[in-house]
Amino acid sequence: MKNLTAHERLENFLPHRRHAGKPHPALFGRRTVDPDIVRFVVGAALAIVMLVLAVLRPPMDLLLSRFQFSDELRIIRVRSSEKLVEKLQALALWDVNPRSEVPPVVFTQFPDDFDRIDSDLKKRVFLHTLLPVAMVANAEVEQERSTLLSLLDKLGDCDPDQLLADRAADGRTSGLSKNELYFLHQLSNKYRTTRMEELVRRVNVVPVSLILAQGALESSWGGSRFASEGNNLFGVWTWGKSGMVPQRREAGRQHLVAMYDTILDSARSYLLMINRQAAYREFRTLREQTMDPLRLANGLLRYSERRDDYVASLQSFIQQNRLQQYDECVLSAGLANREAKPLKLASLIN
Repeated sequence: MKNLTAHERLENFLPHRRHAGKPHPALFGRRTVDPDIVRFVVGAALAIVMLVLAVLRPPMDLLLSRFQFSDELRIIRVRSSEKLVEKLQALALWDVNPRSEVPPVVFTQFPDDFDRIDSDLKKRVFLHTLLPVAMVANAEVEQERSTLLSLLDKLGDCDPDQLLADRAADGRTSGLSKNELYFLHQLSNKYRTTRMEELVRRVNVVPVSLILAQGALESSWGGSRFASEGNNLFGVWTWGKSGMVPQRREAGRQHLVAMYDTILDSARSYLLMINRQAAYREFRTLREQTMDPLRLANGLLRYSERRDDYVASLQSFIQQNRLQQYDECVLSAGLANREAKPLKLASLIN
């Protein structure tokens, strides 16, 4: 008998070699099935999956809460207060006057040494760092509102409230496309209302001066633990699993202080809270009549346990720091790369 080499023994052992010239049979459990049928079933399943993904894919032209000048938006992270001041100077954010054009620049956080700089300098740096952040966050809401109002103008012969409540609406009587219906339903979910009149009331901006004032008061000019550790400038609470435990939280209470990746996320969360929580219903009603921050402050009675004293402090803070001048500033695209000659930091500290 011929002695087989190791290679020949391996060749004879492998199943596909024993079926030389024949396709290897496909098995389903212990049954042999036709490979052509398997390929057909797999191909059909993939086609169905791709079709479902195409239908359910979120529309790209109506995404919520994304800055309209996203190509111009400049994200900056600084490691020290000195570098922050240098950036503010270089980007024409050091001297800001009424009706100034503010570039879409977002600083991710205040530096670790921010609480150690001179108090007067700190106030200016805080306001001019938060200013473009607040304006970008407002611009996102304004973009949502503008789209919402344009869709309202297009509505056909249908009940707007029924349109928001009916997630299966196909748009045949609404006059809107599937993408536009998707946008309305997403906006309705975000602002937690299925009443069109209430949705219009909720999707609106907050005066920049009021954002700056509350950010400064709630974060102690950016020096609080919540600001430094969690980028939370507005003292926003959360009842989720992630957050910071307040040092003076009363026994039995479960709330945490929310944490954010950036101060822009903090500003977005603040605006959403003001715009949809029941505690600020009076604020939203007042906003339909005026954008005067001093009058709107009366609608923030429930923002703090200090109630009337908090409102009075907020109004006084806006006036003393002349924050209303920032309400006249304009957010501009294309200015993020316009750099001015920086000043020496030493001249600003004295």
